[in-house]
Amino acid sequence: MGVPQVKQKPPSASGSCAAVSLVEPELDKTPLLAQSEEHERYRTDKLRNVSTWRATKAKRVYAALLRLGWTFKKQVGSHRKLDRAGWRNFTFSFHDNVEIGPAALSKIAKDTGLRTEDL
Repeated sequence: MGVPQVKQKPPSASGSCAAVSLVEPELDKTPLLAQSEEHERYRTDKLRNVSTWRATKAKRVYAALLRLGWTFKKQVGSHRKLDRAGWRNFTFSFHDNVEIGPAALSKIAKDTGLRTEDL
């Protein structure tokens, strides 16, 4: 809802005092049901924090990184150091058969430039 706007009337012939009247703002014509449905959809998406990433095997993620131009630098145990020009070194620390969840995938994507289409 908006704040009422003040509208001044021109001074009348009988006096020098200007009369003031309030003008009500335009109301939203959208039906209340539609407003509540839109609000509810917005609220549930924000509360659920829906991720665009799906859990994926580490072997598949590693292959996608190599296709993107990351090169193997060295390995100590299950930690593989990857290198790419213009990027900081990235340590890929997952065994091949481990499934990587959405949260870890989004962190990998932030550090490597990986996108959902690359998998």
